[in-house]
Amino acid sequence: MKRVAIVLAVSLLAIIGCTVKEDGTSSLRKTDRQYVLYKERTKGFGNYDYPNLKETEAEKLLTEKFQLELPTLYNEIQQIIEKELEGNDIKAAKPVFQLFVQPTQVVFTRMTSYEKNNRPYIHTKIELKYFFDDGKKVAKLNNQTVMLINQTTESKALSEKLPLFTKEVGKMINLNGLEQGLSNYEKKVQASKGLIVQQAISIADNNKEAKKEKGLLKSIQVSYDEHGILRELYGNIADITE
Repeated sequence: MKRVAIVLAVSLLAIIGCTVKEDGTSSLRKTDRQYVLYKERTKGFGNYDYPNLKETEAEKLLTEKFQLELPTLYNEIQQIIEKELEGNDIKAAKPVFQLFVQPTQVVFTRMTSYEKNNRPYIHTKIELKYFFDDGKKVAKLNNQTVMLINQTTESKALSEKLPLFTKEVGKMINLNGLEQGLSNYEKKVQASKGLIVQQAISIADNNKEAKKEKGLLKSIQVSYDEHGILRELYGNIADITE
């Protein structure tokens, strides 16, 4: 059975903490500074694997044992997922949490499976990656990823949700050019006549602007697999400040 996936990945480099250093945010726009937080740290995280946790267990370990925080976008993204996927005929299983730890990295993952009419429908994944910079003695949240993986044989259900989903996420991360990007994407799909294979297509990004201003690099893209099936939709924020 073919598996169709729409992946939404939102990655952001955020430095956790209560105070923001001027040299880390002076080049950022005011609307972006909320995504850049940090916390000073003197040593690495150690080595631990927690493959099956409950929400309270995972969050307690993250915040108390490893002294890290969940970003604002974590809850906001989850709300968008629930809004788009939960309905009378769609049911969500209890989420499973994982925490994998290395001296310089902590990976926090939330996974939820959805069923539609009692059949596998969509599997979602939210992943946060934290890094420890031993040279600067700072713990940073580098990456936030959200994935929607379609477990059915049809892509239409997810492709119909794509425009609204993209707009809501784009608005949340302050990414411009979504309307034009979606229009260009639709034209490309129609012109291809279903022959888009193993390609990534950008819907919207601020690549040039971010590199020029040394700010937050943002993008929303889609990708197709080897069968020409829409496989991923992902949004990204990367901090390239100096």
